[in-house]
Amino acid sequence: IESLKDPAAFKLAGTELFGPFQVIVDWKEGQLPLVLELLNAMEYHLTAGVVSNDVRFLNEVMANTISGTTYGGIRARTTAAPQQHWFGPSGD
Repeated sequence: IESLKDPAAFKLAGTELFGPFQVIVDWKEGQLPLVLELLNAMEYHLTAGVVSNDVRFLNEVMANTISGTTYGGIRARTTAAPQQHWFGPSGD
């Protein structure tokens, strides 16, 4: 997460790509405020997904981020389409 403080790295990570891409960022305990700050600093806020089995974490992230549509839960859908487009652990 520290590397995203660099404007060039942040711009690259925030560039919208159309394809099967997922940006995964490693962050540590106590860095959630920085993660939320970076998420809200992105140019576009179309869709987001939060996957966790910690309800308090889900609520904290969803309450403090800006997004047109946010999918959250233990298994989050990536689209509002009726098909099952899961990301994260599906376990079915």
